[in-house]
Amino acid sequence: MPSMFPGIDASRLTVMAMLGMLGAAWKPIHLVWQCAGAR
Repeated sequence: MPSMFPGIDASRLTVMAMLGMLGAAWKPIHLVWQCAGAR
């Protein structure tokens, strides 16, 4: 990935990527949580 972003934009991009991964992982985590709570 070319480093054409300033530091602030790179940090914001990293935060957005982490939020995106968290959002993508939320459904399985929520399903596992529901299954664990249903016991």
